[in-house]
Amino acid sequence: RMAKKEDYDLLCMVMIGLGNHEDAQPGTMLKMLDVLFSKQLETQEKKNLLEDQCGIAMKEERIEENVETMCSLGQGIYEEGLERGVEQGGIKTLIQDNLEENIPISRIIEKLMRRFSLSEEAAREKIDFYKNEAFAVN
Repeated sequence: RMAKKEDYDLLCMVMIGLGNHEDAQPGTMLKMLDVLFSKQLETQEKKNLLEDQCGIAMKEERIEENVETMCSLGQGIYEEGLERGVEQGGIKTLIQDNLEENIPISRIIEKLMRRFSLSEEAAREKIDFYKNEAFAVN
């Protein structure tokens, strides 16, 4: 029997807090996700743990390829987050340092556009955000 669309066409978001893969119970979805997205484990170690502790047979080439893709995805997400954090820190520092030096807003906008490839509107939004933050702290 076919399920009705309203029974499955729903948007649902689940947030899962991953931690140390050694703490998760073997055979659970949490264990599988902890292993897949672990930054400390190499791909081969992940495959071995998934097979031994999660019951996922790595003998099929398709499954092995998918595990490698997931391992790469986790690393990519981590690296992208790190890059974005470093960039945001640089933007914040540039804005707050220039504001402390009483550099005109127009000049700060030019610097942000040049150094971080921001549009003028995005640069203004960043300045407004960090200006308010800077003066709230001081």
